[in-house]
Amino acid sequence: MILQRLCQMNEDEFNVYLEEKQKRYAVTLEENTFEVTESATAQAKKQLMRFLPNGFYTELHEFFSIKNDGSLCGYVWLKIDQKKQKCISL
Repeated sequence: MILQRLCQMNEDEFNVYLEEKQKRYAVTLEENTFEVTESATAQAKKQLMRFLPNGFYTELHEFFSIKNDGSLCGYVWLKIDQKKQKCISL
C-alpha cells in the first residue's frame, strides 16, 4: 500500500524548496519571456521575494512537503486569502 502524507515544512526544508523553485521559475522565464531587462535568475528571485517578503515567516502562506512512504515526492505552497475565505495553491 502506498502511503502519501502532507507534512508541514520546517525552515530548512523551505530554504531548499525555495532555491529549487527559483531555479525552475528562472528556466520558465527564460523560455517564455521575450523582453529581457535582467537575467531570468534575478527576475525569478525578485518576483518570489515580492510574494514572500519574510521568506518562511511570510504571513498567510503555508508550505508543505508531499511524502510517499517517507520519500519526498512534491511540494504544496498555499496562500491564504482571508477576505475570500479560500486558499490558492502556488
